[in-house]
Amino acid sequence: MSTPLYIHSVGLACPLGLTADAACIAIQTGLTRREELAFVGLDGEPIVGSFVGQFEEGLTARQRWIALLGHAIEDTMRGMPRGLLEQLPIVCALPDQPNLPTLRVDTLASRVGAAVGMRLEVGAFQTLARGAYGGFQALAHARSMLLATRRVPAVLVCAADSLIGARSLMQMQATGRLLSVNNSDGVTPGEAAACLLVSTQRAGAIAVVNGIGFGEEPALPANDLPLRADGVVEAARGCLTEAARAIHDLDFRLSDAAGQGYHFKEQALLVSRMLRQRKHNFPLQLPAASLGDVGAAAGLCGLSWATTAFRAGYAPGARAIAFAGDGHTGRAAVVLDATGSER
Repeated sequence: MSTPLYIHSVGLACPLGLTADAACIAIQTGLTRREELAFVGLDGEPIVGSFVGQFEEGLTARQRWIALLGHAIEDTMRGMPRGLLEQLPIVCALPDQPNLPTLRVDTLASRVGAAVGMRLEVGAFQTLARGAYGGFQALAHARSMLLATRRVPAVLVCAADSLIGARSLMQMQATGRLLSVNNSDGVTPGEAAACLLVSTQRAGAIAVVNGIGFGEEPALPANDLPLRADGVVEAARGCLTEAARAIHDLDFRLSDAAGQGYHFKEQALLVSRMLRQRKHNFPLQLPAASLGDVGAAAGLCGLSWATTAFRAGYAPGARAIAFAGDGHTGRAAVVLDATGSER
């Protein structure tokens, strides 16, 4: 069994609320916020998205997710000493946008520091750009950092993205991913940021990551290979092995699936291939049903929802497995337990 990674606090900022408590109860009750954007599709119809209305008009997608990240960090650190944030390493999963200039780490530190009202050291930041997969990759990296040195008391793991921008919307439309009147197998563009404060110390934790796994999926919508869900099965087996669990030991699933049928087929194949004992119920929780597609933030949004639901008492159980992908071949999975339910 691997070293557990304990979650002490979470933050979430999205169109349904700028705190985890507000956003997660809205997700739980099935609320949505979908409105016409200031963008028009190739069919001449306005594009519908899920966006934060409090922001000033004219912000780029990058400016939007940096602002959301500031809110999520403040939510995570609420009630803690102000100076603690300046002492923490920050591992951040960022949008995978090869068509845009890479955001320099010093620029990110400066802009996020301005958003939270303090100076953040460039050396404290490490970034990954692998979509929602990157959020789980950031958790694994944080665990390695904590095990490598005792001088690091905790790590702030973050993910942020916004698809509310012309470049993202054009790319989604070009690849057939944008939900519209003429395309029912698409997703609603959204935006969000999520943060987890993690350590290897159990005291004061509200949830625990007991396993992290990764896989590669060869069958994609863009090729002709038959889908067998090899990627999510490999990732699930990896995290379940770390957690010393079988999939039937878990109470529910979380997925970053945002609407396309391909990802729901992956989940159906996963269950058919791995579940060897009859379960009366094994629900699939989909934060994207309320949030839309939030890109790189999707994986950590799911973990933030589950952690908040554990604490508030509305989770459909105390043990979960969460899934996220990078939009290409990468698949990742995490075993997440409410504190006290792990064995």
